[in-house]
Amino acid sequence: MEEESSASQQSPNPSSCAAPAHNLVPTAMHQDTEPSGTTENLSSTLSSSRNDTERLMSYLSNIKRVRKALQRDHGHKKKAPASVGVSEALAKSPVHSLVHFLLGKEKNRHVSSKVVTPWKGAPLSQETALSATVIQAIRLAASLNDYRLILRLMEATIQYCTQLNNAVTLEPQVLGEAVEGLSETSISLAKIRKFWRRSQHHFPNEISSREVNSMIKVLGKRGKPGAALHFLESIRNPSQVDEYSISIVLNVLRDSISEQQKSAAPEGISTHDASDDASQDKFDLIDDQDIDLSWSSSPCWQWNEGQSLLRNSIIDKTLPDKWNNHAFSSLLRLNERALEVFPRDHEGPILALKVLEVMQEYDIRPDVFTCTNILLCLGREWKVAVDLLNSMQNADQDWYPQPNVYCFAATASACAKAREYGSAMALLQQLRMENSTVFPNTVVYNTVLQSLHGLTSSMFRTSDSLMRGGRKRRISRKQKIDESIGLLETALELLAFMNEDEANSGCSTKPDRVTYNAILTVIASTAQTVSVSSPVWNQLEEKYPRLFAYGLTSWTMRERLVHTILDQMEDLNIQQDEQSFRQALLAVGSQGLVAVVQVVGRFTKDGRLATNTSLLNTAISVLADGGDLGGIQLILERMNKMNCPLNVQTTSHVIRGMGNSGKTSSLPVFLLAVNGNEDAARHIFEFHNLQFNINLFAPLGAEHYSEAIAVSLIARDFGSARRILIQMQDKRVKSSDSALEAIARSYALIAMKSAKFVADQCTAPAKQLSLGQNDTSRSRANSAYAVVSEIDNPSTYLLSLTAKSCAANGLFGHSQELLRRIHNRMLEEVASRLSTESSLYNPDQWNEASKRGVRKLHRSLLRFCALQGNVTAAMFFTEDIEYFHRKMTWGLPVDDTDAAPMFSNEIEMTGSGLDGSPQLILRSTPTLEHEESLGMKEPEWMSLLIAAFKSGHWRVCLTTLQFLRPYVEATNPNGAAAGSLSWNQTVVSYRKLAPALTYAVQCMEVRSQYAWIIRSIDDFIEWSGRRPPKEAVSAAFRILCRRGRGDEVEHLLTRCLQPSISDEDLDGASYQLSLFVSAITALHKAGLYNAADDVFIDAVSRGVLPLNLAKQTFGIERRFTLDLHGMNVAVANSAVRVALQQEVLSTSYDASDVWDKDMVIVTGRGTKSALRMRPVLRPEVQRMLTEEFYPPLTTISVPGNMGALRVPSDDISDWLAHQQQQKGVRMMAVAAVLKNLSTGNSLKVALAKKAREAAPEKTNGAEEDNFGPPPSE
Repeated sequence: MEEESSASQQSPNPSSCAAPAHNLVPTAMHQDTEPSGTTENLSSTLSSSRNDTERLMSYLSNIKRVRKALQRDHGHKKKAPASVGVSEALAKSPVHSLVHFLLGKEKNRHVSSKVVTPWKGAPLSQETALSATVIQAIRLAASLNDYRLILRLMEATIQYCTQLNNAVTLEPQVLGEAVEGLSETSISLAKIRKFWRRSQHHFPNEISSREVNSMIKVLGKRGKPGAALHFLESIRNPSQVDEYSISIVLNVLRDSISEQQKSAAPEGISTHDASDDASQDKFDLIDDQDIDLSWSSSPCWQWNEGQSLLRNSIIDKTLPDKWNNHAFSSLLRLNERALEVFPRDHEGPILALKVLEVMQEYDIRPDVFTCTNILLCLGREWKVAVDLLNSMQNADQDWYPQPNVYCFAATASACAKAREYGSAMALLQQLRMENSTVFPNTVVYNTVLQSLHGLTSSMFRTSDSLMRGGRKRRISRKQKIDESIGLLETALELLAFMNEDEANSGCSTKPDRVTYNAILTVIASTAQTVSVSSPVWNQLEEKYPRLFAYGLTSWTMRERLVHTILDQMEDLNIQQDEQSFRQALLAVGSQGLVAVVQVVGRFTKDGRLATNTSLLNTAISVLADGGDLGGIQLILERMNKMNCPLNVQTTSHVIRGMGNSGKTSSLPVFLLAVNGNEDAARHIFEFHNLQFNINLFAPLGAEHYSEAIAVSLIARDFGSARRILIQMQDKRVKSSDSALEAIARSYALIAMKSAKFVADQCTAPAKQLSLGQNDTSRSRANSAYAVVSEIDNPSTYLLSLTAKSCAANGLFGHSQELLRRIHNRMLEEVASRLSTESSLYNPDQWNEASKRGVRKLHRSLLRFCALQGNVTAAMFFTEDIEYFHRKMTWGLPVDDTDAAPMFSNEIEMTGSGLDGSPQLILRSTPTLEHEESLGMKEPEWMSLLIAAFKSGHWRVCLTTLQFLRPYVEATNPNGAAAGSLSWNQTVVSYRKLAPALTYAVQCMEVRSQYAWIIRSIDDFIEWSGRRPPKEAVSAAFRILCRRGRGDEVEHLLTRCLQPSISDEDLDGASYQLSLFVSAITALHKAGLYNAADDVFIDAVSRGVLPLNLAKQTFGIERRFTLDLHGMNVAVANSAVRVALQQEVLSTSYDASDVWDKDMVIVTGRGTKSALRMRPVLRPEVQRMLTEEFYPPLTTISVPGNMGALRVPSDDISDWLAHQQQQKGVRMMAVAAVLKNLSTGNSLKVALAKKAREAAPEKTNGAEEDNFGPPPSE
């Protein structure tokens, strides 16, 4: 039999080989069978014919022998190479012979009842022998990449069974093997699916879940996750789907997630929970479940599909049967992968805990692998991870399994990601304890190390880049340095632990290539923050001396550490790979050419990496960052000697290096030389001293020209950029969108830097901050806008940057247009989500990085308006921001109309200003916006108020204060809104908001709106429960005094001092002193001396201002001494007047008494004056005593003391006599008033006086520009 089988293998039937390949499965089988005869005929036939079972076993033996030979010849590979010459034809011979046998040329084909005992002793029927032989033949044909042979084999097998009247049937396993075998060949997926559809009805036994799983694997292997989902949904028989089917689909979804994918699902795939209303209705009818499956939508569509599978299983009540730990582990791994690709927007930790909640609800106890996957999904939620690990270790519970070493590794990784290095080390120390039942291994340490270098890759992202985000909190440079040092120390400590555990405890913790590569990555990532001169290097050397060899060299500590690690890898026979040397180059790259060449010398000794272009490009890149053009030339020369090819990245690095080294003027010539211009090649060598072998460079592409232009623009070499642009036009090189974005970004950055302001801060209310614009800066901003307009779909970051540069240069029209493009783009995405989701859109689920970037853009644009005092632009920006906020809040679709009124619920725009400028009118009380809101908040309203202040629009200032009201009320220590804030937080918030009142009051001061000023100050006191800012109160004093309302100054002063002191630095003793001094000064300048004296007396009585009046009533010289040190002119004036008046009131003498006391007034010598030794008080006091006192008081200099004045006693006596006389006149007037009251004529006299005053008051009142006080509330 074996000889016959061998002969049949060597001469396959040509007719069988010539069958058409496209005939996958025959639609109708020709049954050339004879009717069954009697038992005697069957017995005679069996005795005369060869037993089919034995022949099938012979084929099985030959096919297995060929497969083993192929695996031995080709290194035990599963799939043999396609070009194996004659041996491939010989390898196919057993399969061709089997096909020839199954097609059967005999006239009679009968069922064999003989049972063959194979070599392992188990009985084997004809059905089993047929299935086993066909399966081995399929595997052999698949390894030879011959899908036509597999199709012919399946066709012959089905025909064989049909000729025997299906007395011999195929097992369903054959179909699964055929599908998997076809997937390993070059056949198209469409033919595999067609084969599946047409082959199912040829298997009498029902298709099981095993075959379904095989088809799902094939769809996943061919990169069709959507087709795998649809195929699973198309299975109507529940018995054909098991928990492994769901697990395979989830694994297919996980493998399809790529780093570059968008959040939207590909065409043809729609989320189940968004569109299946019937399923939603069924889910709403479930009353016996306490599970909340209203999980937030993820930007990863694969996770949404996996979540839908779980939800549908709950709806269909098949979850306990179809979901086991394998399925849940696959779902958690899908969640982990989605968290890696969408770290900011996918709520991985929350979703992992929700999955655990579902398992608890259905009492599906997790195994250790499921718990490990949950821990890996927790990200930086280290506290939750530690709690879960503690629950697993609790001996009193039996629901969680006992943790293994990988559970500890996942928990330590979460701690490391959260920068809780102490907790991570404590977990590892727990494993290293003697009584521990779980021992650490290399995988545990590598997991923590990889989490460390994954952390460094995201630690230094800029937080002001729109749509690419960064962390929510901004950290200072010192904090970055401390965190980098912590990462470095942790990595080295982990390496020391690994060596100790291996040497002392016998644990399998030997460092491997992953370990050392992770440590090198940490060193490279922290190189930009931890300088080589930092004292931490000495501390590390003392702690880990074995890691810092080469002590006798002049290398830096970082270089010594890197080379020591590379030496340890060689000592341990750990093969260094490309990643090892790349991270070493990045770690020492900042040290210069020598450090780079030392690393290059190490890997060029390795034959595998000697001509690795990628590694040499890394060396050129780090030298280009430092602008070391000489080092770049040296590396290029080495590449030339080693015949290492240069690629497009090499040219890009050289261009960047020329730009960083100040050689941008050589870039046009360099590009010409690379393009083959021999004159340019000679010119670049002779005049630019660049020794490049131009012939080695790869052909230039659009990205090289664009990068050269961007480098020239950043270096402000506009001539070179223009010449390069001309070269692009001559070569007809079309710039790609990415190239145009680089050019536009360079223009925008230059425009931002060249826009210089008169002052950097906008906190000085009395200073007009104007933009020092120039034509160059404006033209660059215009150029950036023009380039962005040419890009079909610019990135949101570029739109944001260009909008800022235009606003910085006063091009607010361009900024507004770009802002609206950003708004419309986000609104369109909201509309697309609404069209696919049945539930109401939740703005809290929006991309956090996008929201943070938009908020910063709003703030920047309004800040530029404030700096330039452009209230019109600020108003338009405010309208757009609020309109966009309402659209995003309610999820309305975008439209092309601009019919929405500005602030439809709060304020409206009018043109009622005197100059036709826009004004704001308050309609209703505004509310406090949420911190994550996209609308106007405290900083934006402040910028609008500053712009209105500089423009003189007092109505806008007044109305904007109302929008700041909820923020001010939140700082009230006695208010309900401040309950969630601490005392220090309210103080800090109030300090930020207090300048708003100052800006508004000063603007109204210019417009002489004293009534609105008083109302605004009173409201601010009521809202905040604190004393108003002194600058605002001083402005109110000035306008009230100019309008002759001295009495209101005293009332306002009293009201401002009524609230208790909330912040000693802000409204303490210095605050009271400043208020009294400003009030006295304002009254004095307005000529209201009596009111100024009253305020001064009030200040003295409160102990705020001193009245240093010393009396000497004995001795040879009797005098009074008044010290005016530290007082300004106004306060000194009031002090002198009050001192003399105090004597008048306190002296009981008549005209016959003689005043014999001189007065000495100490004014100082002017040592603290603006002009040294030129006093200010002395001449002012002399003028005051001469002009403001009657009779005038003369002054005499005190001999030997130029800082004092003496007022003679005779002059004082005359002035006191005059004051006494005036006092008598006033007393007579009082007596006359009392007489009128006693006779009853007072009412008549008062009415007559009012009638006389009525006419002139009407005339004067018409001429006054006074809007009057606002209506009382």
